[in-house]
Amino acid sequence: MYEVSKSVNDGSGNPVYAKWSERAPKDSPPEIGLLGGGSDFSAFYNHLGIPSLEHGFGGPFGQYHSNHDNIGWTLHYGDSTFRYHAASSQFAAVEAMRIANADVLPFDFSALGHWLTIAVQHAKVLAMKNMHDSSGFSPLEGVIADFITASKAYADARDKKYLSSSTPLRANPEIVDSINQALRMVGFAFNAPDGLFFDKWERNQLVLSDPDNGYADLELPALSVAFRNKNGLQANVATIQLIRAVKKATSILQGITATLGGM
Repeated sequence: MYEVSKSVNDGSGNPVYAKWSERAPKDSPPEIGLLGGGSDFSAFYNHLGIPSLEHGFGGPFGQYHSNHDNIGWTLHYGDSTFRYHAASSQFAAVEAMRIANADVLPFDFSALGHWLTIAVQHAKVLAMKNMHDSSGFSPLEGVIADFITASKAYADARDKKYLSSSTPLRANPEIVDSINQALRMVGFAFNAPDGLFFDKWERNQLVLSDPDNGYADLELPALSVAFRNKNGLQANVATIQLIRAVKKATSILQGITATLGGM
């Protein structure tokens, strides 16, 4: 998304990244937030665990989901020349084309590991608030650290084989295909096979729509709901399941790295 936002101009003719970065803390990239609550992506993301993203232009509008949310408002106030509509369409098209045409799927698992680290810190706060106990996180933090290490090792091995002048990856399409299939499985490793304890249809252990607020996100949902319920048994089961998922994802990445190392 960062790369695309630098190559696509917004309705004012400037790169999307320029306006987006104005919201970022100093010397930090702009934030890629969570998707939000239940919407059209719910079946893909919450149930199947397929990596998903969205983008959009916003502002201090008050017409959303009102009787004024119509073409007339858009023509007079919102985007009279439809420049931002065109930019949004171009942004989506470039995203899709780059993902579809990438030799190796452009997944950044180090970023996922970093997010997991922060999400666990948020879970600790929730645990203290509801159960007055934030102990028991060490095993989970340990496997997340291993996942981050494996993510960096994979990225190094991929770039060595893919970005070098000899580019052995490009000369072996069968291996590239198997690597891409394995990369997809890293994300699927975080699906709970039998669903989450509070909703069997929901399987994504990373982020879900908040069951108490359909428009909000919930990080590490099984853990978060267990802490809200003040139920230690549910929290222990959720932690064990999450540890198992992180270990599985780490093992897949290590296997991909070993394959790259043998080329």
